[in-house]
Amino acid sequence: MKQTTKNALWNAVGNTAYNGLQWLITVIVTRSSLYSSGLLATAMSVSLTFRSIAYFGVHDFLVSDARNKYTFSDYWGLRLITGITAFFLCLIFSFISSYDAESIYAVMLYMLFRLSESFSDLFYSIMQKNDRLDMAGIFMTVKAVVTAILFFFGFFSGGLTAALLLMSVSALVLTFTAEQQYICKFTHGITTSFLSIKPLISEVLPIFICQIETAVIFNLPQYLISVFFDKAVLGAYASVFSLSLVIQAAFQYVYTPFVVRFAELSAQKDTVQFRKLILKMIRLLLFITIIFCLFAAIFGETIITCLFGSKMLDYSYMILPLVLSVCCYSAMSFVRVVKISARNIKAVVIGHSLGLFISVPLTIAFIRVFGVNGASYGFAAAASITAIAMCRVREK
Repeated sequence: MKQTTKNALWNAVGNTAYNGLQWLITVIVTRSSLYSSGLLATAMSVSLTFRSIAYFGVHDFLVSDARNKYTFSDYWGLRLITGITAFFLCLIFSFISSYDAESIYAVMLYMLFRLSESFSDLFYSIMQKNDRLDMAGIFMTVKAVVTAILFFFGFFSGGLTAALLLMSVSALVLTFTAEQQYICKFTHGITTSFLSIKPLISEVLPIFICQIETAVIFNLPQYLISVFFDKAVLGAYASVFSLSLVIQAAFQYVYTPFVVRFAELSAQKDTVQFRKLILKMIRLLLFITIIFCLFAAIFGETIITCLFGSKMLDYSYMILPLVLSVCCYSAMSFVRVVKISARNIKAVVIGHSLGLFISVPLTIAFIRVFGVNGASYGFAAAASITAIAMCRVREK
């Protein structure tokens, strides 16, 4: 079996296991209590925004660093700074947002889990760059199973807070044992360097800003629903939205194994092969979009009834708009990865800035006209405009 095939297979398995079990957690919590589901949705959306600070745009930049301009020690030093900063900013935000104690516990425990994700992401980036994306998938699968089991144990024995605590701590333990030990074969140990922090920050800062804008665009629908509707509606929307993880994973299966190849072709200035690979990816992504939309239209109601119970049948109208919006968002993510691989950071900055600028007023306007589904329509429009804008901006 060729290494590329192994990488694609285990990347698919790892992402399916990870996203699938995170989705299952949402399903179980929703079936148990819509209040707990709304609380979990708040924790997930808030922590996801601050996770972008921890990531700081490093993943795609590191993987596509074909000329090895920076060492792992440089990237690790930056990740320590950004990870710790993100955690404390999330804590400050939780207090100034006047959340109750239960909400603060949920948000911060989930943020601890996001912090472990940020460290694992750096380790997986090193594996991917060294053509061992298969090992990243294996570690992701193991972590997904272990953290999910401990979450369910904690949830049914001590409630949501206990579940989040067990999930977060176990994720950190796995990150700094098995995963850290494996990447030492590529990095010759874990060392920290701050010597190249300034030039590295200057290069990834625009990507980081775009990630923040992406996180806002991604979380804006749930945030605005929490403003305009009650927690029960938010919990229902979040439950249906959790199915979108499958769509995001499907898109990632297609293009993630080829990110390093995009960077290599760009560095070699092989425009012909670069464009051929892009066209191949676009055809596959369009096919995936059509399949998911048809599947949602035909089987959507049956799926949410089986998964979440008959009480969710009243919210089945959310399914198709959400599926379409997440497909648009996933396509936008693909365009961003290609532009970063080609080091056309200007296109990424302009596209995401435009998307963020129009997302808030556009989504609010859609909500006022279409109700809950307006959040999905606004999400789809913002993602599409962002992707189109990135495509229109080219390097001279």
